[in-house]
Amino acid sequence: MKLSEIKEELLSDAQCEALVFRGIEYSGEKAEAAVILGTNTHAESRAIGSAKLYLNGGVKKLISSGNPAWDFPEGRYSEAEYMKLIMVREGVPAEDIIVENQALTTLENMTYSLKILENTPGLLKDSKFILITSGYHMYRSLLLARQIFKGINIIPYPVWEDDVRPETWRNSEYGTARVRNEVHFLIKHAKEGLIEDVEAPSEIK
Repeated sequence: MKLSEIKEELLSDAQCEALVFRGIEYSGEKAEAAVILGTNTHAESRAIGSAKLYLNGGVKKLISSGNPAWDFPEGRYSEAEYMKLIMVREGVPAEDIIVENQALTTLENMTYSLKILENTPGLLKDSKFILITSGYHMYRSLLLARQIFKGINIIPYPVWEDDVRPETWRNSEYGTARVRNEVHFLIKHAKEGLIEDVEAPSEIK
């Protein structure tokens, strides 16, 4: 069964989990650059996770992507600027963070970040980069990225939110809503041709 053939209203929690959380583990592979997808709800955790990767030597440059401005605890910032603020606070040198301040959607995060990767010497060394986003958002983001970054190896680096982990998401309305929302957009994007219409996991028949 292909993604586009799935009837989301018939999926059990176990099937949703198998679909959203598959193939997203971080391999430990290093790269010159990482792209951090913008968010207002989990900006701090994605920034802290990205800083951890940088400080552990996993990446040399961080592209912080996302234009919408929100009222964060420290003031009004774009998603990209706010994540930079947090990463600098965590110990990342400001000069190693590139701010992408145009993207309004996940797809635009990819498109504008690709231009930065292609136009900045050395960032696509060995034709690979690390993709950073929340764990529940990673599988769909990977499929989108593979349509944009042709011929480039994309290394997933999921940042885990306490309430939307594979072992916790069913325990709250918020976690359930996030996972079910990802299922909806995976199927929708496959039908629209935005992502490859891949085979559904074996748990879905």
